[in-house]
Amino acid sequence: MTNKEKAIEIFRLLEENHINLYHDISKEDFQEELNKFLEIAEDLDDVHFDAGICKLFALFKDAHTSYFIKSDFVDAQIKVVDDKYYICDIKNNLCEEISKVNGFDIKVISERLKELIPFECESWAKKCIADRLCCLKHLRMIDCENKDNLFEIEYHLANGDIFTSKLGNRKKQNKPNYSFSVNHDIIVVNYLKCKNMDEYPFIQFVQDIKTNCKKLPKACIVDLRGNTGGSSEIIWPLIDWLKENSVDTYVLMNEQVFSSGIFALFYLKKYLDAKFIGTEAGQGGCRYGQQKQLEVDGKSFGCSEKKFDFTNKCDERLKKYFSKNHAIVPDIYLPEKIEDVALGIDGQLRDALEIIEKEIEISKEIL
Repeated sequence: MTNKEKAIEIFRLLEENHINLYHDISKEDFQEELNKFLEIAEDLDDVHFDAGICKLFALFKDAHTSYFIKSDFVDAQIKVVDDKYYICDIKNNLCEEISKVNGFDIKVISERLKELIPFECESWAKKCIADRLCCLKHLRMIDCENKDNLFEIEYHLANGDIFTSKLGNRKKQNKPNYSFSVNHDIIVVNYLKCKNMDEYPFIQFVQDIKTNCKKLPKACIVDLRGNTGGSSEIIWPLIDWLKENSVDTYVLMNEQVFSSGIFALFYLKKYLDAKFIGTEAGQGGCRYGQQKQLEVDGKSFGCSEKKFDFTNKCDERLKKYFSKNHAIVPDIYLPEKIEDVALGIDGQLRDALEIIEKEIEISKEIL
Protein backbone atom coordinates (compact mmCIF):
# COMPACT_ATOMS: atom_id res chain seq x y z
CA MET A 1 0.00 0.00 0.00
CA THR A 2 1.13 3.57 -0.60
CA ASN A 3 1.40 5.99 2.34
CA LYS A 4 -1.76 7.72 1.14
CA GLU A 5 -3.69 4.45 0.90
CA LYS A 6 -2.52 3.39 4.38
CA ALA A 7 -3.59 6.69 5.94
CA ILE A 8 -7.02 6.59 4.30
CA GLU A 9 -7.61 3.00 5.44
CA ILE A 10 -6.39 3.67 9.01
CA PHE A 11 -8.89 6.47 9.54
CA ARG A 12 -11.68 4.62 7.73
CA LEU A 13 -11.28 1.72 10.17
CA LEU A 14 -10.99 4.11 13.09
CA GLU A 15 -14.26 5.81 12.19
CA GLU A 16 -15.94 2.44 11.65
CA ASN A 17 -14.87 0.99 15.02
CA HIS A 18 -14.80 3.95 17.44
CA ILE A 19 -17.95 4.52 19.46
CA ASN A 20 -17.85 8.30 18.89
CA LEU A 21 -14.70 9.35 17.08
CA TYR A 22 -15.64 12.99 16.48
CA HIS A 23 -16.54 13.88 20.08
CA ASP A 24 -13.89 16.60 20.35
CA ILE A 25 -13.32 17.63 16.73
CA SER A 26 -15.90 17.80 13.95
CA LYS A 27 -15.63 15.34 11.10
CA GLU A 28 -15.27 18.27 8.69
CA ASP A 29 -12.39 19.84 10.62
CA PHE A 30 -10.62 16.50 10.93
CA GLN A 31 -11.06 15.74 7.23
CA GLU A 32 -9.44 19.08 6.42
CA GLU A 33 -6.37 18.13 8.49
CA LEU A 34 -6.28 14.65 6.97
CA ASN A 35 -6.41 16.09 3.46
CA LYS A 36 -3.41 18.32 4.21
CA PHE A 37 -1.50 15.24 5.33
CA LEU A 38 -2.53 13.20 2.29
CA GLU A 39 -1.07 15.87 0.00
CA ILE A 40 2.44 15.25 1.38
CA ALA A 41 2.15 11.60 2.51
CA GLU A 42 3.96 10.10 -0.50
CA ASP A 43 7.01 12.31 0.10
CA LEU A 44 7.48 11.12 3.71
CA ASP A 45 9.83 8.45 4.98
CA ASP A 46 8.46 5.91 7.45
CA VAL A 47 9.47 7.91 10.54
CA HIS A 48 7.76 11.10 9.39
CA PHE A 49 4.73 9.20 8.10
CA ASP A 50 4.31 7.83 11.63
CA ALA A 51 4.77 11.32 13.07
CA GLY A 52 2.04 12.71 10.83
CA ILE A 53 -0.37 9.90 11.74
CA CYS A 54 0.36 10.46 15.46
CA LYS A 55 -0.50 14.16 15.09
CA LEU A 56 -3.80 13.24 13.48
CA PHE A 57 -4.63 10.74 16.23
CA ALA A 58 -3.87 13.41 18.84
CA LEU A 59 -6.68 15.58 17.42
CA PHE A 60 -9.29 13.15 18.78
CA LYS A 61 -8.31 13.90 22.42
CA ASP A 62 -8.78 10.27 23.44
CA ALA A 63 -5.87 8.58 25.20
CA HIS A 64 -7.21 5.11 24.37
CA THR A 65 -7.35 5.93 20.65
CA SER A 66 -3.67 5.78 19.81
CA TYR A 67 -1.22 4.87 17.08
CA PHE A 68 1.40 2.39 18.23
CA ILE A 69 5.08 3.17 17.70
CA LYS A 70 7.71 0.44 17.91
CA SER A 71 10.14 2.22 20.17
CA ASP A 72 13.89 2.06 20.66
CA PHE A 73 14.66 3.37 24.14
CA VAL A 74 17.87 4.47 25.74
CA ASP A 75 18.64 3.33 29.25
CA ALA A 76 17.47 6.46 31.07
CA GLN A 77 14.79 7.43 33.56
CA ILE A 78 13.05 10.78 33.23
CA LYS A 79 10.90 12.27 35.97
CA VAL A 80 8.61 15.27 35.67
CA VAL A 81 8.19 17.24 38.90
CA ASP A 82 6.52 20.65 39.04
CA ASP A 83 6.58 20.91 35.23
CA LYS A 84 10.35 20.37 35.11
CA TYR A 85 11.99 17.31 33.57
CA TYR A 86 14.79 15.55 35.45
CA ILE A 87 17.12 12.75 34.48
CA CYS A 88 17.52 10.29 37.33
CA ASP A 89 20.34 7.78 37.70
CA ILE A 90 20.24 6.70 41.32
CA LYS A 91 23.21 4.32 40.94
CA ASN A 92 25.42 7.24 39.94
CA ASN A 93 23.80 9.63 42.43
CA LEU A 94 22.41 11.76 39.60
CA CYS A 95 19.10 13.61 39.62
CA GLU A 96 19.38 16.85 37.68
CA GLU A 97 17.05 19.13 35.75
CA ILE A 98 17.27 18.85 31.96
CA SER A 99 17.73 22.10 30.02
CA LYS A 100 18.25 20.62 26.54
CA VAL A 101 18.04 17.27 24.77
CA ASN A 102 20.47 16.69 21.90
CA GLY A 103 21.10 20.44 21.96
CA PHE A 104 17.40 21.36 21.59
CA ASP A 105 15.71 23.39 24.34
CA ILE A 106 13.56 21.17 26.59
CA LYS A 107 10.54 23.46 26.16
CA VAL A 108 10.76 23.16 22.38
CA ILE A 109 11.10 19.38 22.54
CA SER A 110 8.26 18.93 25.06
CA GLU A 111 5.88 21.01 22.92
CA ARG A 112 6.79 19.08 19.77
CA LEU A 113 6.34 15.74 21.53
CA LYS A 114 3.03 16.87 22.97
CA GLU A 115 1.66 17.28 19.44
CA LEU A 116 2.10 13.52 18.92
CA ILE A 117 0.30 12.44 22.10
CA PRO A 118 -3.39 11.56 22.43
CA PHE A 119 -4.53 12.79 25.84
CA GLU A 120 -7.51 14.20 27.71
CA CYS A 121 -5.59 15.74 30.61
CA GLU A 122 -2.34 17.70 30.84
CA SER A 123 -1.16 15.40 33.61
CA TRP A 124 -1.17 12.40 31.25
CA ALA A 125 0.54 14.40 28.50
CA LYS A 126 3.44 15.26 30.84
CA LYS A 127 3.82 11.62 31.83
CA CYS A 128 3.93 10.59 28.16
CA ILE A 129 6.45 13.31 27.30
CA ALA A 130 8.75 12.00 30.04
CA ASP A 131 8.52 8.50 28.49
CA ARG A 132 9.22 9.76 24.98
CA LEU A 133 12.28 11.75 26.07
CA CYS A 134 13.98 8.35 26.36
CA CYS A 135 12.86 7.19 22.92
CA LEU A 136 15.12 7.63 19.89
CA LYS A 137 12.33 7.19 17.37
CA HIS A 138 10.12 9.84 18.95
CA LEU A 139 13.03 12.29 18.86
CA ARG A 140 13.59 11.44 15.20
CA MET A 141 9.88 12.02 14.55
CA ILE A 142 10.20 15.63 15.76
CA ASP A 143 13.61 16.17 14.08
CA CYS A 144 15.47 16.40 17.39
CA GLU A 145 17.68 13.34 17.07
CA ASN A 146 21.35 13.25 17.90
CA LYS A 147 22.86 13.86 14.46
CA ASP A 148 26.32 12.65 15.50
CA ASN A 149 25.22 9.30 16.89
CA LEU A 150 21.71 7.99 16.37
CA PHE A 151 22.12 5.42 19.14
CA GLU A 152 22.60 7.94 21.94
CA ILE A 153 20.68 10.79 23.53
CA GLU A 154 22.54 13.72 25.08
CA TYR A 155 20.82 15.32 28.05
CA HIS A 156 22.16 18.81 28.73
CA LEU A 157 21.67 19.58 32.41
CA ALA A 158 20.84 22.85 34.11
CA ASN A 159 24.15 22.63 36.00
CA GLY A 160 26.09 22.65 32.70
CA ASP A 161 26.93 18.95 32.56
CA ILE A 162 26.05 16.63 29.66
CA PHE A 163 24.74 13.15 30.43
CA THR A 164 24.88 10.68 27.54
CA SER A 165 22.54 7.68 27.54
CA LYS A 166 22.96 4.85 25.06
CA LEU A 167 20.43 2.55 23.47
CA GLY A 168 19.69 -0.30 25.87
CA ASN A 169 17.12 -2.57 27.39
CA ARG A 170 14.58 -0.69 29.45
CA LYS A 171 14.40 -2.01 32.97
CA LYS A 172 11.08 -3.80 33.34
CA GLN A 173 9.07 -3.33 36.50
CA ASN A 174 8.86 -6.72 38.17
CA LYS A 175 6.67 -5.64 41.06
CA PRO A 176 3.56 -7.76 41.79
CA ASN A 177 0.17 -6.45 40.72
CA TYR A 178 -0.74 -6.00 44.37
CA SER A 179 0.90 -6.36 47.76
CA PHE A 180 0.44 -5.03 51.29
CA SER A 181 2.41 -4.05 54.34
CA VAL A 182 1.59 -2.82 57.83
CA ASN A 183 2.93 0.50 59.09
CA HIS A 184 2.00 0.74 62.77
CA ASP A 185 -1.82 0.73 62.67
CA ILE A 186 -2.08 1.55 58.97
CA ILE A 187 -2.44 -1.02 56.18
CA VAL A 188 -0.65 0.01 52.99
CA VAL A 189 -2.12 -1.70 49.93
CA ASN A 190 0.01 -1.33 46.79
CA TYR A 191 -2.45 -1.72 43.89
CA LEU A 192 -0.23 -1.45 40.83
CA LYS A 193 -2.45 -3.21 38.29
CA CYS A 194 -6.17 -3.95 38.12
CA LYS A 195 -5.36 -7.50 37.12
CA ASN A 196 -5.59 -10.83 38.95
CA MET A 197 -2.35 -12.73 39.38
CA ASP A 198 -2.81 -16.31 38.15
CA GLU A 199 -1.39 -17.99 41.23
CA TYR A 200 -2.59 -15.38 43.72
CA PRO A 201 -6.10 -14.10 42.97
CA PHE A 202 -7.11 -10.80 44.51
CA ILE A 203 -9.77 -12.41 46.70
CA GLN A 204 -7.04 -14.54 48.32
CA PHE A 205 -4.90 -11.42 48.71
CA VAL A 206 -7.70 -9.71 50.68
CA GLN A 207 -8.14 -12.84 52.80
CA ASP A 208 -4.43 -12.67 53.64
CA ILE A 209 -4.86 -9.06 54.74
CA LYS A 210 -7.68 -10.14 57.07
CA THR A 211 -5.59 -12.99 58.47
CA ASN A 212 -2.58 -10.72 58.99
CA CYS A 213 -4.59 -8.10 60.88
CA LYS A 214 -4.96 -9.43 64.40
CA LYS A 215 -6.93 -6.26 65.08
CA LEU A 216 -8.59 -3.89 62.68
CA PRO A 217 -6.27 -1.24 61.26
CA LYS A 218 -6.99 2.34 62.19
CA ALA A 219 -6.66 3.28 58.52
CA CYS A 220 -5.87 1.90 55.09
CA ILE A 221 -4.01 3.68 52.29
CA VAL A 222 -4.49 2.29 48.79
CA ASP A 223 -1.45 3.22 46.71
CA LEU A 224 -2.72 3.61 43.14
CA ARG A 225 0.36 5.37 41.75
CA GLY A 226 1.29 3.91 38.38
CA ASN A 227 -1.96 1.97 38.02
CA THR A 228 -2.82 2.28 34.33
CA GLY A 229 -5.63 -0.23 34.26
CA GLY A 230 -6.79 -3.77 33.66
CA SER A 231 -10.11 -5.10 34.98
CA SER A 232 -12.11 -2.53 36.89
CA GLU A 233 -13.99 -5.01 39.09
CA ILE A 234 -11.33 -7.00 40.92
CA ILE A 235 -10.91 -4.40 43.68
CA TRP A 236 -14.37 -5.09 45.13
CA PRO A 237 -13.35 -7.63 47.84
CA LEU A 238 -11.06 -4.99 49.36
CA ILE A 239 -13.74 -2.27 49.20
CA ASP A 240 -16.31 -4.62 50.78
CA TRP A 241 -13.99 -5.50 53.67
CA LEU A 242 -13.02 -1.89 54.36
CA LYS A 243 -16.66 -0.79 54.24
CA GLU A 244 -17.93 -3.61 56.46
CA ASN A 245 -15.36 -2.69 59.10
CA SER A 246 -15.62 1.12 58.73
CA VAL A 247 -11.87 1.46 58.13
CA ASP A 248 -10.84 5.03 57.31
CA THR A 249 -9.49 4.88 53.78
CA TYR A 250 -7.00 7.03 51.88
CA VAL A 251 -5.68 6.89 48.33
CA LEU A 252 -2.19 7.84 47.12
CA MET A 253 -2.45 8.93 43.48
CA ASN A 254 -0.45 10.48 40.62
CA GLU A 255 -0.59 11.23 36.89
CA GLN A 256 -0.14 7.55 36.04
CA VAL A 257 -3.55 6.59 37.43
CA PHE A 258 -5.36 5.84 34.20
CA SER A 259 -8.07 3.70 32.55
CA SER A 260 -9.35 1.10 35.08
CA GLY A 261 -7.28 2.86 37.73
CA ILE A 262 -9.85 5.66 37.40
CA PHE A 263 -12.60 3.18 38.27
CA ALA A 264 -10.71 2.34 41.47
CA LEU A 265 -10.55 6.04 42.36
CA PHE A 266 -14.27 6.42 41.76
CA TYR A 267 -15.27 3.34 43.76
CA LEU A 268 -13.02 4.26 46.69
CA LYS A 269 -14.40 7.79 46.84
CA LYS A 270 -18.04 6.90 46.30
CA TYR A 271 -18.33 3.91 48.63
CA LEU A 272 -15.66 4.64 51.25
CA ASP A 273 -15.38 8.43 51.04
CA ALA A 274 -11.64 7.87 50.73
CA LYS A 275 -9.42 10.91 51.03
CA PHE A 276 -7.22 11.45 47.96
CA ILE A 277 -3.56 12.37 48.54
CA GLY A 278 -0.95 13.11 45.87
CA THR A 279 -1.19 14.73 42.45
CA GLU A 280 -3.78 14.80 39.66
CA ALA A 281 -4.75 11.55 37.95
CA GLY A 282 -4.11 10.96 34.25
CA GLN A 283 -7.78 11.19 33.27
CA GLY A 284 -11.05 12.75 34.34
CA GLY A 285 -14.50 11.48 35.21
CA CYS A 286 -15.73 11.35 31.61
CA ARG A 287 -13.66 9.61 28.93
CA TYR A 288 -13.55 6.86 26.35
CA GLY A 289 -11.91 3.46 26.73
CA GLN A 290 -11.95 -0.33 26.31
CA GLN A 291 -9.41 -0.31 23.53
CA LYS A 292 -9.85 -2.42 20.41
CA GLN A 293 -6.65 -3.10 18.45
CA LEU A 294 -6.56 -2.78 14.66
CA GLU A 295 -3.91 -3.05 11.94
CA VAL A 296 -3.33 -1.78 8.40
CA ASP A 297 -0.32 -3.01 6.42
CA GLY A 298 1.83 -3.57 9.51
CA LYS A 299 0.73 -0.33 11.22
CA SER A 300 -1.02 -1.04 14.53
CA PHE A 301 -3.38 1.25 16.40
CA GLY A 302 -6.19 1.17 18.93
CA CYS A 303 -9.59 2.80 19.33
CA SER A 304 -12.15 3.17 22.09
CA GLU A 305 -15.25 0.99 22.04
CA LYS A 306 -17.01 2.43 25.08
CA LYS A 307 -17.71 5.71 26.83
CA PHE A 308 -17.35 5.90 30.61
CA ASP A 309 -19.04 8.83 32.31
CA PHE A 310 -18.86 8.93 36.10
CA THR A 311 -20.33 12.44 36.09
CA ASN A 312 -23.77 10.89 35.60
CA LYS A 313 -23.33 8.96 38.85
CA CYS A 314 -22.14 11.87 40.99
CA ASP A 315 -23.94 13.50 43.87
CA GLU A 316 -22.81 16.94 45.05
CA ARG A 317 -20.07 15.38 47.17
CA LEU A 318 -18.46 13.71 44.14
CA LYS A 319 -18.80 16.45 41.52
CA LYS A 320 -15.68 18.22 42.79
CA TYR A 321 -13.57 15.23 41.76
CA PHE A 322 -15.29 13.66 38.76
CA SER A 323 -15.81 16.51 36.33
CA LYS A 324 -15.94 16.38 32.54
CA ASN A 325 -13.52 19.28 32.34
CA HIS A 326 -10.42 18.28 34.31
CA ALA A 327 -8.31 15.46 35.70
CA ILE A 328 -9.40 13.94 39.01
CA VAL A 329 -7.87 16.06 41.76
CA PRO A 330 -6.53 15.10 45.20
CA ASP A 331 -7.95 16.38 48.49
CA ILE A 332 -4.41 16.97 49.71
CA TYR A 333 -1.86 17.99 47.08
CA LEU A 334 1.37 16.10 47.77
CA PRO A 335 3.92 16.09 44.91
CA GLU A 336 7.17 14.18 44.74
CA LYS A 337 10.22 16.05 46.02
CA ILE A 338 13.17 15.87 43.72
CA GLU A 339 15.56 15.56 46.66
CA ASP A 340 13.74 12.34 47.68
CA VAL A 341 13.89 11.02 44.12
CA ALA A 342 17.66 11.66 44.07
CA LEU A 343 18.07 9.51 47.18
CA GLY A 344 15.75 6.75 45.95
CA ILE A 345 13.29 7.48 48.76
CA ASP A 346 9.52 7.18 48.42
CA GLY A 347 8.88 10.54 50.03
CA GLN A 348 5.25 10.71 48.90
CA LEU A 349 4.34 7.56 50.82
CA ARG A 350 6.37 8.70 53.84
CA ASP A 351 4.63 12.08 53.92
CA ALA A 352 1.19 10.54 53.28
CA LEU A 353 1.65 8.21 56.26
CA GLU A 354 2.59 11.18 58.44
CA ILE A 355 -0.60 12.98 57.36
CA ILE A 356 -2.71 9.93 58.19
CA GLU A 357 -1.04 9.39 61.57
CA LYS A 358 -1.77 13.01 62.50
CA GLU A 359 -5.41 12.62 61.51
CA ILE A 360 -5.64 9.44 63.61
CA GLU A 361 -4.26 11.35 66.61
CA ILE A 362 -6.74 14.19 66.08
CA SER A 363 -9.60 11.64 65.92
CA LYS A 364 -8.44 10.17 69.25
CA GLU A 365 -8.49 13.60 70.87
CA ILE A 366 -12.00 14.30 69.59
CA LEU A 367 -13.24 10.99 70.96
